[in-house]
Amino acid sequence: MSAFEKINKVSHYTPSEQIFVDFVLAHPDEAVNMSAKSIAKNCFISLTTIYNALAKMKIQGIEQLKFELLKDLNEGFYRNIKQEKTDVSDEGHLTPIYNKVIQKTIALLDISQLRDTAEQMKRAGNIYFFSLTDNDLAIENFAENMALVSWPIKKIRLTDKQRAASLREGDLAMIVTYDLHNDFPWIRECLRQLSMAKTEVCLLCPMEDGEMPLPEVNRLHFYKYAHEKRKLSHFFTQLSLQYLLDFLFVTCQSVTSNHYQYQ
Repeated sequence: MSAFEKINKVSHYTPSEQIFVDFVLAHPDEAVNMSAKSIAKNCFISLTTIYNALAKMKIQGIEQLKFELLKDLNEGFYRNIKQEKTDVSDEGHLTPIYNKVIQKTIALLDISQLRDTAEQMKRAGNIYFFSLTDNDLAIENFAENMALVSWPIKKIRLTDKQRAASLREGDLAMIVTYDLHNDFPWIRECLRQLSMAKTEVCLLCPMEDGEMPLPEVNRLHFYKYAHEKRKLSHFFTQLSLQYLLDFLFVTCQSVTSNHYQYQ
């Protein structure tokens, strides 16, 4: 069985594991020359994420993966797979897909809702960002941007019930998920804790999600962002989330100056 077949035989990867999988499938020729540490750094994921994904593939370590990838490459396996499995054969074909995701995200934006959320962020005693994903580039960029307007973001693992229970009325909890259905048990418990604390919540999830029965909270700012069902889908989903968070940041900047400007 080829490495590609082992990778695709797995029925479910976590969002972080999917980033690793997408990278390996898109760049097998680079992956064979990289260490697990360098792949983790390049993909903004943890080493644990890589080894958890390899365990699901039933591949014993990064060296075995590289050996099997090299074997497949020498046999021209990935050249055939790329022709069959993807509609992005060169960089030029990425542009319309990129623009499509941006347009989808813009269509989902509500300026008044963004302004309302930004006003709440301004009033909040503390702002917390909950996520199941380690080293999420979109969240990291948003946190860095918010620091520029002196609104620090404190990041918390969605599974940290004790930290969720420590939030208070007047705080704002921002929860991001790439898969509301699979993450729902954790989100439901987190929302229950936040409801008891009367903490306002901002939930961000993919466009196809959002129909789950969510527990009642003090106040919910609900956002959807675009999701693409195709090769490198996680990259495009992250792109949409990044655009949404960038727009929210611009709105926060406008709130600090009491002057709303959108371009």
